[in-house]
Amino acid sequence: MALAITAAAVLLVALPPRTSLSRVGLPYSYHWDEPVTLNNAVAIAKSGNWNPQFFNYGSLSIYLTVPVVSATYAYSSRLPSGHPDHIASWDELIAGEPDFEWYISHPRFLQSSRWITIVFGLASCLTLLGLGYVYGRPIVGVVAALLLATSRFHVEMSSLLTPNVPASTCALLALCTAALALKRDSTRLAPWIMAGVFCGLAGSFKYNFGVVSIVVFAAMLLSRLPKRTKVVATAILPLTVIVAFLLGTPYAVLDFPGFLEGVRYELNHYLVESSDIGAVAPGLSHLWLDLSLISKDFGLPILLLGGFGVWVLARSVRGGWVLPAGAALIVGLTATTSVGFHRNVVLAYPIIALCVAVGGGALMTRFKLDSTRTRRTLLLAGFAGLVVFRLTVVYDWLETVLRPDPRTTIVEEVNALAGVGRLVVAEELRLHRQDLDRFHVPVQTKPLKELFCDPTAEDTSYLLPARLASGHPSDAAQVAALNRALEGGVSDAIVRIGDGQTRLRRLSFWPGVALANGAGVFGQGLPLCSDTSELALTSSSTIAVVRNSTVVAAGERMAGMQTDLAAGEHELKWCHQSSGMTAATVRLKIVGHGIAIDRQLRAPKRFCKQGSQTFTLPSRGDVYFEFRVVEPDGTRVSINRVRLTRSSGEERASGGV
Repeated sequence: MALAITAAAVLLVALPPRTSLSRVGLPYSYHWDEPVTLNNAVAIAKSGNWNPQFFNYGSLSIYLTVPVVSATYAYSSRLPSGHPDHIASWDELIAGEPDFEWYISHPRFLQSSRWITIVFGLASCLTLLGLGYVYGRPIVGVVAALLLATSRFHVEMSSLLTPNVPASTCALLALCTAALALKRDSTRLAPWIMAGVFCGLAGSFKYNFGVVSIVVFAAMLLSRLPKRTKVVATAILPLTVIVAFLLGTPYAVLDFPGFLEGVRYELNHYLVESSDIGAVAPGLSHLWLDLSLISKDFGLPILLLGGFGVWVLARSVRGGWVLPAGAALIVGLTATTSVGFHRNVVLAYPIIALCVAVGGGALMTRFKLDSTRTRRTLLLAGFAGLVVFRLTVVYDWLETVLRPDPRTTIVEEVNALAGVGRLVVAEELRLHRQDLDRFHVPVQTKPLKELFCDPTAEDTSYLLPARLASGHPSDAAQVAALNRALEGGVSDAIVRIGDGQTRLRRLSFWPGVALANGAGVFGQGLPLCSDTSELALTSSSTIAVVRNSTVVAAGERMAGMQTDLAAGEHELKWCHQSSGMTAATVRLKIVGHGIAIDRQLRAPKRFCKQGSQTFTLPSRGDVYFEFRVVEPDGTRVSINRVRLTRSSGEERASGGV
């Protein structure tokens, strides 16, 4: 009964901020990784093909989201036809557009799917609570659970549809199972098999969390299992991890080339090519970044108390080193990478909360702080004050992030204005269908370039981004030109809401929007109006004009001829990416005097994969290049950043996104 009451109290503290944050941004997605899970789950639900064709992360999050998507569809199909979330058929559900994966036509699917992460976040809190009861120190479990429940970062990570908290919860359960097996001097194999299952599931959510299996395996070797049982465990434990991983990510075997490509990309992304977002120097700089963010969340005095708790666990509790070792391993491994995504160390948060509770309990016992009723009352009041303070920090933060998106707010502003006869919305703002449907005037969306270069009309108003930002380094020149063109319209804006930037072709957070009115206020005679950046390769063009080139569908081609090429070694470089819901196969042909290259390329759907092909011309002549989509039918593939260079490194011709 006492456990049930304390569990209810923990849930009462932990649940409200997480459910509140699950509404953030809607109808817009506000996290980079949410489409990774939702879009693939929708594709599986619609097609029945259980190959996610995405292996940068494990597949378990995607598979858990499929039944939630199906249940949400069943519910939404029964809503009244006029309801914004009503859906009549699967064809109406759009999760990700060809050039913008963060679009979801019916936001209810995103919000309901976020509950998967909420459940795992609550499970982490309850795991700490239960651990205290198992160890015979219920107060330690209560303190640890409440510290985690009021962690601002853990609230954020356990409210959005990402694999980090589900992975960390499974990793936490694996470490707890191993620690308890050591403490109890268990001679049974079952706890270690269970720990192996949790390790495999953690990796099946997100690969890097599977490294806790190293700590679990070390704990097993140090256990007091009978010698023969330990030999069996040495063989079975790794096998158990692999089987559990494959249960959650079966296409790691069934689509082995795709799996290898996804893993290769992640290793390259984290260890070789740092992201333009979150880049950090590996080593001490990265470690300091993560530790400073942890200290900011818990507070330095509390974090120091956690350090004391680590010492107490390692010195006084058999197996007490297992949990701190797991946290140290994940933080240390992350510090070796060049991408500073703090979400990769979210496992450290529940373990630090536990160490703080253990350290506080040890001090309380050492100095007999709970020896009288008065002292116990003061301790209880002090901790209650700490929880209230941490909750205040969380809710103050929620108040700032739960404000409406400016793209939603601007609708009421426009509808309240008189004299708006027609509205043209910049396509780059990515206004959601639900917001577009709420305007009381005729609405048309146009790309900024087309909007700038067309003659404006007196009765037309324009909804513009307050300022653009590069979604990719190669966009910098285009963004600079568009921002110069925006200055006139934005400076003369009738209404302006927010100052956030709109990322070109990328996710934007609270982007500023401006409403401009009248003819000729911007864009006339701009250099970008005569820009040829949209030209694709044709049989008569050179590689020099390749920008945003797109093979529209299977069977169609993008081709070019490079004339009068010198003899010697040359290298063709490019990047290719599927714009559809699945990866695609592209055929590359290079034909010239003395050369005939014909190869197939895999175009992933999550990132633009770099490609290169070298060839040697025996004598000066012409070379013909062709990219052709082979399959699947209807898939768009973009071929970008094409460059042709000599073996000396001299660039013959080039183009960019």
